[in-house]
Amino acid sequence: MRKSIPKHRRQRSLGEFISTLCFFGTAGYLLLVGLEHLDAGEAMRGYLILLAGFCCFLGALRFKIASMWDTMRGNDE
Repeated sequence: MRKSIPKHRRQRSLGEFISTLCFFGTAGYLLLVGLEHLDAGEAMRGYLILLAGFCCFLGALRFKIASMWDTMRGNDE
């Protein structure tokens, strides 16, 4: 049986904080690069880079997404 994730964790580690900042930074960078490629007429490359940026943005929100998922599944203990 899977243990549910506590609603409010005590604290995030420094490593988790740094990786979250890296995800946000990379997402912003990829957004800019993807838009540059779209402006240059490289649609496929631009959209793929934008998709990668969106995935990085979701990676930065991974703890919030997990919390929302647990709430939706009823594991809100």
